[in-house]
Amino acid sequence: MQEFLEKVCGSAANVMGFLVALMYGFTSVGMTFINKLMLNTFNYDYQFFLMLSQMLFTAFAVETLRLSGMATIPNYDLSRGRKFFLPSVFYGLHSVLCLAALTNMNIPMYSLMKRCTPFVTLLLGVFVLKKGAPGWKLATSVGMITGGCFVAGYGDLAFDPAAYAFGAVSVLAQALYLTLVQKSGSDFTTTETVHLNAYNNIPIMLTCSLLFGELGPALDAFKYKDVAFVITFITVISLGCLLNFLLFLCTTMNSALTTSITAALKSNISTLVGMFTFGGIAINVFTVGGIGINMIGGTWYTFIKYQDSRKKSKGNSDPPKYTPGHEKIGNDVRDMGLVSEKADLINELKDKTQNKADGNGNVL
Repeated sequence: MQEFLEKVCGSAANVMGFLVALMYGFTSVGMTFINKLMLNTFNYDYQFFLMLSQMLFTAFAVETLRLSGMATIPNYDLSRGRKFFLPSVFYGLHSVLCLAALTNMNIPMYSLMKRCTPFVTLLLGVFVLKKGAPGWKLATSVGMITGGCFVAGYGDLAFDPAAYAFGAVSVLAQALYLTLVQKSGSDFTTTETVHLNAYNNIPIMLTCSLLFGELGPALDAFKYKDVAFVITFITVISLGCLLNFLLFLCTTMNSALTTSITAALKSNISTLVGMFTFGGIAINVFTVGGIGINMIGGTWYTFIKYQDSRKKSKGNSDPPKYTPGHEKIGNDVRDMGLVSEKADLINELKDKTQNKADGNGNVL
């Protein structure tokens, strides 16, 4: 199985990135439905309190790993927290707005709205990460994904302007934090990003929960004696923690655009299942046509990325043989033994030069 994946993906590193993206996609699908269950079925519509609980649980989990020696990360301090402050702010904004949008939107339309993220990420990659303009095939595939969202959204009979506005801003926030995480990926490990993000967001979510008057009502509405509610709440918090970790891991191992596309493709599953759950969706030419355009664009993009990975793997068909002293750092392989090898080469050239020299020191 591993050999097959390496053949398809091009390398062991690409296989790991593929598996992480796959786990992120499935976890994200489950998170959409469990959030909908909490928000609408149990009518527990307290976005800031839910995010505060998730960040507290995440911080507790990471601290437990750190203190037990299972994770080697430094203590949180303000200087490190400031370096990751902007990604944390956009992550928190994205998460809260997603919950607000999901409250008054059906799952298919929510999923379609989320699929606009790759388009924004592509633009940010050009203007923020300075990656250069994408090829026409890649741009067209992402354009089809986004265009399908608008077509299907036009056919939504349960249109809620506020929910769509929340969804639109959440798309921008998600694209921004994905891009910022990728930009700072060389400064922190995945566990460190999760650690910093949790600590940065705890005071933000607590402050917002107090300012918007959520904290008291959220605690009063908590159904301690309802087993189903408690299990759902714990699942929401724990899955959110896992999704948080997989999101940052997927972004640092792959690209922000790849992570966004993974989220867009998993939305196909959410859309299809959501058409028949939680009230479903109006079936008309616009919704069906928009979903079809989106799926075709997503499939085309996947094929383009596969071709690119195969070309890169062919260009590196003869990688340097690993020997002691090699260290893999990012995408570069740095040979720690090069210094001694260069020194030996210089000494050898000096010896040859001296052998060719005459008694007066003149080179023959």
